[in-house]
Amino acid sequence: MKTIHLGMIGSGHVSNRYFEQAASIEGVEFAAVCSMHLEHAERKAAMYGIPRWYDDYEVMMDHEALDAVVVTTPHSVHAEPVIAAIERGLNVLNEKPMATTFEDCKRMVALAEEKGTIFMSLPYDLSPAFLAASEYVDDRYIGKITGAEAQLSLPGPWRDNWYYDRSISHGGAVLDCLVYPVSRLVGLLGPAVTVMAEVNTLIPNRIVGDGKKSVQ
Repeated sequence: MKTIHLGMIGSGHVSNRYFEQAASIEGVEFAAVCSMHLEHAERKAAMYGIPRWYDDYEVMMDHEALDAVVVTTPHSVHAEPVIAAIERGLNVLNEKPMATTFEDCKRMVALAEEKGTIFMSLPYDLSPAFLAASEYVDDRYIGKITGAEAQLSLPGPWRDNWYYDRSISHGGAVLDCLVYPVSRLVGLLGPAVTVMAEVNTLIPNRIVGDGKKSVQ
């Protein structure tokens, strides 16, 4: 059986789940990990037994014989590594949000279609439970649907400092987490015709990191 070789772009907390999942699947392994800071990539490589690490994702993709990459970078740094990977004919699993602008989303999709690569951005809804539920969201079973509501509850953020830096995150909890309930609603009920939103800043100032930096 051919082994699928993966490259990780990003070394934050979210990357852990993919390293752990790959380790549990026969015939799948991470060949390299890349981070903006080489020492972070090296640390994550040591944690999961990854043989090589980089601080430039283009160098990693050019030097490694990869089948696909997983992108777990901060929100505003999704589009460029995804595009770089697709241009090289690599398949891509991209964390959510897909990107922080609609233009970047369209660029990624168009390039993947042109190159014939697999490009998947989370959230992933096509699970057995979701597919089973979708068969029963129908007039035959629950009557005429006049409204729906979705909620997402989190235990509290363990976010790195970049999460509270608008120049890097390009948005807060709405951009980060709204994709889950919206994706479920659209997947079950179809695309939205109109959209209205209301947001608020619950905590205007936060102390992050070592307590020496305040963000707004």
